[in-house]
Amino acid sequence: DRAYMALSLRRRPNDQLRLFELSNLATAMRVPTVVTNDVLFHEPGRRILQDVVTCIRHNVTIDALGHSGDGVAETATGRAFIPYTLPGETVEIERDGERARVTRIVTPSADRVAPLCRHFGVCGNCALEHMAPRAYRDWKSEQVRAAFAQRGIVADVEPIVAIAPGTRRRAIFSAIRTPHGTVFGFHERHSDQIVQIEECATLVPAIVGKLAMLRAIASIVLSRWKPARITVLACDNGLDIAIAGAGKPDRTMLEKLGAYGTDPAIARLVVDGVEVLRNRIPEILAGPPQRQPTPGGFVQAAPTAEEALAAAFI
Repeated sequence: DRAYMALSLRRRPNDQLRLFELSNLATAMRVPTVVTNDVLFHEPGRRILQDVVTCIRHNVTIDALGHSGDGVAETATGRAFIPYTLPGETVEIERDGERARVTRIVTPSADRVAPLCRHFGVCGNCALEHMAPRAYRDWKSEQVRAAFAQRGIVADVEPIVAIAPGTRRRAIFSAIRTPHGTVFGFHERHSDQIVQIEECATLVPAIVGKLAMLRAIASIVLSRWKPARITVLACDNGLDIAIAGAGKPDRTMLEKLGAYGTDPAIARLVVDGVEVLRNRIPEILAGPPQRQPTPGGFVQAAPTAEEALAAAFI
Protein backbone atom coordinates (compact mmCIF):
# COMPACT_ATOMS: atom_id res chain seq x y z
CA ASP A 1 0.00 0.00 0.00
CA ARG A 2 3.07 2.28 -0.13
CA ALA A 3 4.01 1.71 -3.78
CA TYR A 4 3.53 4.42 -6.42
CA MET A 5 4.22 4.72 -10.13
CA ALA A 6 6.29 7.86 -10.79
CA LEU A 7 5.46 9.78 -14.00
CA SER A 8 7.99 12.32 -15.29
CA LEU A 9 7.72 14.50 -18.39
CA ARG A 10 11.16 14.35 -20.00
CA ARG A 11 10.25 16.49 -23.03
CA ARG A 12 11.44 13.92 -25.52
CA PRO A 13 9.78 12.65 -28.73
CA ASN A 14 8.20 9.53 -27.19
CA ASP A 15 6.94 11.14 -23.95
CA GLN A 16 3.23 10.62 -24.61
CA LEU A 17 3.63 6.94 -25.53
CA ARG A 18 5.89 6.27 -22.53
CA LEU A 19 3.51 7.99 -20.06
CA PHE A 20 0.50 6.21 -21.57
CA GLU A 21 2.17 2.82 -21.18
CA LEU A 22 3.30 3.55 -17.61
CA SER A 23 -0.19 4.72 -16.69
CA ASN A 24 -1.71 1.53 -18.11
CA LEU A 25 0.84 -0.56 -16.23
CA ALA A 26 -0.02 1.25 -12.98
CA THR A 27 -3.73 0.61 -13.56
CA ALA A 28 -3.11 -3.07 -14.25
CA MET A 29 -1.03 -3.41 -11.07
CA ARG A 30 -3.51 -1.28 -9.06
CA VAL A 31 -0.79 1.15 -8.10
CA PRO A 32 -1.51 4.90 -7.82
CA THR A 33 0.48 7.32 -9.96
CA VAL A 34 2.35 10.43 -8.83
CA VAL A 35 3.97 13.18 -10.90
CA THR A 36 7.65 13.62 -10.00
CA ASN A 37 8.92 16.48 -12.18
CA ASP A 38 10.74 19.38 -10.52
CA VAL A 39 8.42 21.66 -8.55
CA LEU A 40 8.34 24.94 -10.49
CA PHE A 41 5.85 26.99 -8.45
CA HIS A 42 4.04 26.52 -5.16
CA GLU A 43 0.60 27.88 -6.10
CA PRO A 44 -1.24 28.44 -9.43
CA GLY A 45 -0.84 32.22 -9.34
CA ARG A 46 2.90 31.84 -9.90
CA ARG A 47 2.39 30.02 -13.23
CA ILE A 48 2.71 33.22 -15.28
CA LEU A 49 6.17 34.00 -13.87
CA GLN A 50 7.32 30.43 -14.47
CA ASP A 51 6.14 30.55 -18.08
CA VAL A 52 8.14 33.73 -18.66
CA VAL A 53 11.28 32.21 -17.12
CA THR A 54 10.86 29.03 -19.16
CA CYS A 55 10.65 31.00 -22.40
CA ILE A 56 13.92 32.86 -21.85
CA ARG A 57 16.45 31.95 -24.52
CA HIS A 58 20.19 32.54 -24.49
CA ASN A 59 22.47 33.23 -27.44
CA VAL A 60 25.93 31.75 -26.93
CA THR A 61 29.02 31.14 -29.04
CA ILE A 62 30.53 27.66 -29.15
CA ASP A 63 34.18 27.87 -28.10
CA ALA A 64 35.24 24.24 -28.58
CA LEU A 65 34.12 20.62 -28.70
CA GLY A 66 34.36 18.48 -25.60
CA HIS A 67 35.82 14.98 -25.65
CA SER A 68 32.36 13.45 -26.20
CA GLY A 69 31.57 15.78 -29.11
CA ASP A 70 29.32 18.26 -27.30
CA GLY A 71 29.85 21.94 -28.05
CA VAL A 72 31.27 23.89 -25.09
CA ALA A 73 30.31 27.51 -24.47
CA GLU A 74 31.89 29.65 -21.75
CA THR A 75 29.15 31.88 -20.34
CA ALA A 76 28.78 34.38 -17.50
CA THR A 77 27.01 31.70 -15.46
CA GLY A 78 29.52 28.96 -16.18
CA ARG A 79 30.31 26.41 -18.85
CA ALA A 80 27.46 24.98 -20.93
CA PHE A 81 27.57 21.69 -22.88
CA ILE A 82 25.44 21.77 -26.04
CA PRO A 83 25.19 18.72 -28.33
CA TYR A 84 25.00 18.97 -32.13
CA THR A 85 26.88 22.27 -32.32
CA LEU A 86 30.29 23.22 -33.76
CA PRO A 87 33.09 25.62 -32.76
CA GLY A 88 32.50 29.21 -33.84
CA GLU A 89 28.73 28.85 -34.15
CA THR A 90 26.32 31.23 -32.48
CA VAL A 91 23.29 29.31 -31.25
CA GLU A 92 20.14 29.97 -29.30
CA ILE A 93 19.73 27.56 -26.41
CA GLU A 94 17.45 26.49 -23.59
CA ARG A 95 19.60 25.76 -20.58
CA ASP A 96 19.25 23.43 -17.62
CA GLY A 97 22.34 23.72 -15.44
CA GLU A 98 25.43 22.68 -17.40
CA ARG A 99 23.36 20.98 -20.10
CA ALA A 100 21.55 22.84 -22.86
CA ARG A 101 19.72 22.13 -26.09
CA VAL A 102 19.76 24.13 -29.30
CA THR A 103 16.55 25.87 -30.31
CA ARG A 104 18.04 27.72 -33.29
CA ILE A 105 21.33 27.93 -35.18
CA VAL A 106 21.93 31.68 -35.45
CA THR A 107 25.29 31.59 -37.26
CA PRO A 108 26.29 28.17 -38.63
CA SER A 109 29.88 27.03 -38.95
CA ALA A 110 31.46 26.61 -42.38
CA ASP A 111 32.18 23.04 -41.24
CA ARG A 112 28.49 22.20 -40.75
CA VAL A 113 27.17 19.62 -43.24
CA ALA A 114 23.90 17.76 -43.69
CA PRO A 115 23.89 14.53 -41.63
CA LEU A 116 23.75 11.25 -43.53
CA CYS A 117 21.09 9.59 -41.37
CA ARG A 118 17.51 10.72 -40.72
CA HIS A 119 17.78 9.51 -37.09
CA PHE A 120 20.71 11.81 -36.30
CA GLY A 121 19.94 14.19 -33.45
CA VAL A 122 17.59 11.70 -31.76
CA CYS A 123 19.56 8.46 -31.91
CA GLY A 124 22.62 8.66 -29.66
CA ASN A 125 24.81 6.37 -31.74
CA CYS A 126 26.50 9.25 -33.60
CA ALA A 127 27.54 12.63 -32.19
CA LEU A 128 29.20 14.49 -35.06
CA GLU A 129 27.51 13.55 -38.34
CA HIS A 130 26.89 17.27 -38.86
CA MET A 131 30.65 17.99 -38.97
CA ALA A 132 32.66 18.01 -42.21
CA PRO A 133 35.01 15.00 -42.49
CA ARG A 134 38.21 17.08 -42.59
CA ALA A 135 37.24 19.06 -39.48
CA TYR A 136 36.22 15.85 -37.73
CA ARG A 137 39.58 14.21 -38.40
CA ASP A 138 41.43 17.30 -37.13
CA TRP A 139 39.36 17.29 -33.93
CA LYS A 140 39.92 13.57 -33.42
CA SER A 141 43.69 13.96 -33.82
CA GLU A 142 43.68 16.78 -31.28
CA GLN A 143 41.82 14.55 -28.80
CA VAL A 144 44.64 12.00 -29.04
CA ARG A 145 47.32 14.69 -28.57
CA ALA A 146 45.47 16.10 -25.54
CA ALA A 147 45.16 12.62 -23.98
CA PHE A 148 48.92 12.09 -24.38
CA ALA A 149 49.72 15.55 -22.99
CA GLN A 150 47.60 14.97 -19.89
CA ARG A 151 49.78 11.97 -19.12
CA GLY A 152 53.08 13.69 -19.89
CA ILE A 153 53.61 11.75 -23.13
CA VAL A 154 55.29 13.45 -26.07
CA ALA A 155 54.69 11.56 -29.30
CA ASP A 156 53.90 12.12 -32.94
CA VAL A 157 50.30 11.40 -33.89
CA GLU A 158 49.87 9.64 -37.21
CA PRO A 159 47.13 10.81 -39.59
CA ILE A 160 43.67 9.50 -38.85
CA VAL A 161 42.60 6.45 -40.88
CA ALA A 162 39.13 7.41 -42.08
CA ILE A 163 36.34 4.84 -41.91
CA ALA A 164 33.90 5.27 -44.77
CA PRO A 165 30.14 5.35 -44.14
CA GLY A 166 28.37 2.03 -44.50
CA THR A 167 31.42 -0.09 -43.57
CA ARG A 168 30.93 -0.93 -39.88
CA ARG A 169 30.34 -4.69 -39.69
CA ARG A 170 29.56 -4.90 -35.97
CA ALA A 171 26.76 -3.26 -33.98
CA ILE A 172 25.29 -3.60 -30.50
CA PHE A 173 21.57 -2.84 -30.55
CA SER A 174 19.16 -2.42 -27.67
CA ALA A 175 15.58 -3.68 -27.67
CA ILE A 176 12.55 -3.76 -25.41
CA ARG A 177 9.08 -5.23 -25.98
CA THR A 178 6.12 -3.01 -25.10
CA PRO A 179 2.36 -3.58 -25.41
CA HIS A 180 2.54 -1.66 -28.71
CA GLY A 181 5.38 -3.67 -30.20
CA THR A 182 9.12 -4.10 -29.93
CA VAL A 183 11.37 -1.05 -29.99
CA PHE A 184 14.69 -1.95 -31.61
CA GLY A 185 17.59 0.42 -32.17
CA PHE A 186 20.03 2.55 -30.21
CA HIS A 187 19.68 4.62 -27.05
CA GLU A 188 19.03 8.32 -27.13
CA ARG A 189 22.03 10.38 -26.05
CA HIS A 190 22.33 10.56 -22.24
CA SER A 191 19.13 8.52 -21.90
CA ASP A 192 17.78 5.04 -21.29
CA GLN A 193 15.14 5.55 -24.00
CA ILE A 194 15.56 3.44 -27.14
CA VAL A 195 15.14 5.02 -30.58
CA GLN A 196 13.51 2.83 -33.20
CA ILE A 197 15.78 2.88 -36.25
CA GLU A 198 14.91 2.13 -39.86
CA GLU A 199 18.36 2.90 -41.28
CA CYS A 200 21.94 3.53 -40.17
CA ALA A 201 24.53 5.36 -42.24
CA THR A 202 27.49 3.72 -40.50
CA LEU A 203 26.57 0.03 -40.81
CA VAL A 204 27.18 -2.35 -43.71
CA PRO A 205 24.15 -3.06 -45.95
CA ALA A 206 24.15 -6.70 -44.78
CA ILE A 207 22.99 -5.50 -41.34
CA VAL A 208 20.82 -2.56 -42.41
CA GLY A 209 18.92 -4.75 -44.84
CA LYS A 210 17.99 -7.12 -42.00
CA LEU A 211 16.86 -4.60 -39.36
CA ALA A 212 13.23 -5.69 -39.71
CA MET A 213 14.21 -9.34 -39.29
CA LEU A 214 16.33 -8.54 -36.21
CA ARG A 215 13.40 -6.66 -34.67
CA ALA A 216 11.11 -9.64 -35.34
CA ILE A 217 13.58 -12.01 -33.65
CA ALA A 218 13.77 -9.69 -30.66
CA SER A 219 9.96 -9.72 -30.45
CA ILE A 220 10.04 -13.50 -30.11
CA VAL A 221 12.71 -13.79 -27.42
CA LEU A 222 11.83 -10.80 -25.21
CA SER A 223 9.36 -10.77 -22.35
CA ARG A 224 7.31 -7.60 -21.97
CA TRP A 225 9.30 -4.65 -20.58
CA LYS A 226 12.47 -6.71 -20.38
CA PRO A 227 15.36 -4.98 -22.22
CA ALA A 228 18.03 -6.92 -24.06
CA ARG A 229 21.22 -6.33 -26.00
CA ILE A 230 21.66 -7.74 -29.51
CA THR A 231 25.19 -7.94 -30.92
CA VAL A 232 25.29 -8.43 -34.68
CA LEU A 233 28.47 -9.15 -36.62
CA ALA A 234 28.42 -9.27 -40.42
CA CYS A 235 30.84 -12.10 -41.14
CA ASP A 236 31.97 -13.08 -44.61
CA ASN A 237 29.47 -15.93 -44.67
CA GLY A 238 26.46 -14.44 -42.88
CA LEU A 239 25.25 -12.65 -39.76
CA ASP A 240 26.40 -13.81 -36.33
CA ILE A 241 23.64 -12.76 -33.91
CA ALA A 242 24.06 -12.93 -30.12
CA ILE A 243 21.23 -11.85 -27.79
CA ALA A 244 21.89 -11.16 -24.10
CA GLY A 245 19.29 -10.40 -21.43
CA ALA A 246 16.33 -12.31 -22.87
CA GLY A 247 16.67 -15.39 -20.67
CA LYS A 248 17.03 -19.01 -21.70
CA PRO A 249 14.77 -19.86 -24.65
CA ASP A 250 11.83 -22.19 -23.99
CA ARG A 251 10.30 -24.73 -26.37
CA THR A 252 7.75 -22.31 -27.85
CA MET A 253 10.43 -19.73 -28.48
CA LEU A 254 12.70 -22.29 -30.13
CA GLU A 255 9.90 -23.40 -32.45
CA LYS A 256 9.25 -19.83 -33.58
CA LEU A 257 12.95 -19.10 -34.06
CA GLY A 258 13.30 -22.26 -36.12
CA ALA A 259 11.49 -20.49 -38.96
CA TYR A 260 14.61 -18.35 -39.46
CA GLY A 261 16.79 -21.41 -40.02
CA THR A 262 16.14 -21.20 -43.76
CA ASP A 263 17.27 -17.56 -44.02
CA PRO A 264 20.62 -17.65 -45.86
CA ALA A 265 21.61 -14.32 -44.30
CA ILE A 266 21.97 -15.89 -40.84
CA ALA A 267 25.10 -17.85 -40.02
CA ARG A 268 24.38 -18.31 -36.30
CA LEU A 269 21.86 -17.22 -33.66
CA VAL A 270 22.67 -17.48 -29.94
CA VAL A 271 20.25 -16.49 -27.16
CA ASP A 272 21.80 -16.07 -23.70
CA GLY A 273 24.46 -18.68 -24.36
CA VAL A 274 22.13 -21.17 -26.07
CA GLU A 275 22.94 -21.79 -29.73
CA VAL A 276 19.51 -21.74 -31.37
CA LEU A 277 20.59 -21.80 -35.03
CA ARG A 278 23.79 -22.51 -36.85
CA ASN A 279 23.57 -22.70 -40.60
CA ARG A 280 27.36 -22.54 -40.78
CA ILE A 281 30.27 -21.54 -38.58
CA PRO A 282 30.69 -17.72 -38.81
CA GLU A 283 33.99 -16.83 -40.46
CA ILE A 284 36.01 -13.71 -41.14
CA LEU A 285 38.20 -14.54 -44.11
CA ALA A 286 40.01 -11.27 -44.78
CA GLY A 287 43.62 -11.14 -43.57
CA PRO A 288 45.70 -13.92 -42.05
CA PRO A 289 44.67 -15.99 -40.27
CA GLN A 290 41.05 -16.96 -40.98
CA ARG A 291 38.98 -16.37 -37.82
CA GLN A 292 35.89 -17.85 -36.26
CA PRO A 293 34.49 -15.23 -33.81
CA THR A 294 32.84 -16.16 -30.54
CA PRO A 295 29.15 -15.18 -30.12
CA GLY A 296 29.00 -11.52 -29.10
CA GLY A 297 32.79 -11.34 -28.91
CA PHE A 298 34.89 -8.32 -29.80
CA VAL A 299 35.96 -7.73 -33.39
CA GLN A 300 37.21 -4.47 -34.86
CA ALA A 301 34.06 -2.76 -36.08
CA ALA A 302 35.45 -1.90 -39.51
CA PRO A 303 37.84 -3.95 -41.67
CA THR A 304 39.73 -0.76 -42.60
CA ALA A 305 40.58 -0.16 -38.93
CA GLU A 306 41.71 -3.75 -38.51
CA GLU A 307 43.96 -3.52 -41.56
CA ALA A 308 45.52 -0.26 -40.30
CA LEU A 309 46.24 -1.78 -36.89
CA ALA A 310 47.78 -4.86 -38.46
CA ALA A 311 49.96 -2.75 -40.75
CA ALA A 312 51.18 -0.70 -37.78
CA PHE A 313 52.40 -3.77 -35.90
CA ILE A 314 53.69 -6.01 -38.68
